[in-house]
Amino acid sequence: GERKHIYHSSCVEKVQEEEALKKRNICKKCKLACFNGKYISLASGDLYHTGCFQCKHCSLAIEGNYVEYGESKQPHHPQCVEKVRAEEAVKEGKICKKCRQACCNGKYISLADGDLYHAECFQCLDCGKLISGSYIKHGETNVPLHADCARKRDIAAAKAQGRICKKCQK
Repeated sequence: GERKHIYHSSCVEKVQEEEALKKRNICKKCKLACFNGKYISLASGDLYHTGCFQCKHCSLAIEGNYVEYGESKQPHHPQCVEKVRAEEAVKEGKICKKCRQACCNGKYISLADGDLYHAECFQCLDCGKLISGSYIKHGETNVPLHADCARKRDIAAAKAQGRICKKCQK
């Protein structure tokens, strides 16, 4: 039959550590053995000691939901992923033309001329309503306007300059 090994209580932890190393149960962060239930196993197969399971962005402990983010799939708090994405968007020059905040997560409108707007920021400068269909970029500042608002603006400018049709008053 198989013989059971007997260990001094002071040696048990060392034996468990050696067995963990043989099984390649290694903490992804500190590279030490994970054993004795003092670790977290992720769906990816990565192991972390409970004290090593920290957000890559803020370095605080993760004690709930987390996201594996980036090329190396490091753990992050969900709210930190939003911050990282915003920082990446700023580095890439993805800034909303209206509010000057980062455009990330695909929640923005990209115009043909390269201007970016958050959906809630893409508003007609004259009437303030959201632009959801066709629009005109108007004037020297190239601001977006509804087509009707652009026409009204052109008529008002023409009247102010005395350039108006005597017949139709437009």
